[in-house]
Amino acid sequence: MNKEREIARTLKEVYKGKETISREELKEYFISINPNITPEAIRNRIYHLVRFGTFYAITNNLYAFSNKQKWSPNIDDKIVSIWENTSIEFAQNEFCFWTTKWYNEFTNLQAFNEIIVIEVDGIVAESFYHKLAVNLVNVYYQPNEKEIEYYITTKDLSCVIRPIITRAPIIKQDTSPATKRSANHRAESPPISKLEKLLTDLYYDKNLLIPWKYEEVNIWQTVFNKYNLNFSIIYNYAKRRDSSVKIFDFILNNVTNLPNDIIRYLQERRNT
Repeated sequence: MNKEREIARTLKEVYKGKETISREELKEYFISINPNITPEAIRNRIYHLVRFGTFYAITNNLYAFSNKQKWSPNIDDKIVSIWENTSIEFAQNEFCFWTTKWYNEFTNLQAFNEIIVIEVDGIVAESFYHKLAVNLVNVYYQPNEKEIEYYITTKDLSCVIRPIITRAPIIKQDTSPATKRSANHRAESPPISKLEKLLTDLYYDKNLLIPWKYEEVNIWQTVFNKYNLNFSIIYNYAKRRDSSVKIFDFILNNVTNLPNDIIRYLQERRNT
């Protein structure tokens, strides 16, 4: 811990005034103080400095000194209850839970209804829906526009089940190699959406998230001002939702105070 603290102080002095630091710059710095350092040791040093909170990744190859918060949403009892009642049976499958309540933190608009979205491996998504619908009301499987307008938006609470997009950015609460994926193991907390996924879904889910779409620009700006965001995560997930990555035009046109390196990153990826 003391070593990381000392390195953190030195790095902040060396790169004082810079908006971002590249992985290559960090590599050159570590080689300058230890010419014999190995590439693996450099990767480990960067990893531990991110864990320590010295800086955070804003892309896979760019870092910024941490002056923002790490997003940590409240997982309410309704989500936990669903997870506890289904996770052992579906232990081998990928899950992601999120709720529209999490958007309320980022806007003055407080929607009166809540939608819990549960994304699960496509091969079991429909059977998971039928299991959940036995004990819960207002559960919908891949609802269409009419179902959303006439049923979901008029209810205080609804659950939406849909297939998960491959390699979606998820926060997994239990990643112990010894227990992960065992047939009857259940992680203590449900896997939830990363903040980058929550924002990307807001952009693309034009029917399901209509009440929050009205505040979309404010939500993005509030999140960017307050929380750490990794734009490589947004890019990789958005590419699987929309190969044109139009979301980057939205970000560039609406989110202010972006570092110049991030603007260049978004412009380059937008044109690929």
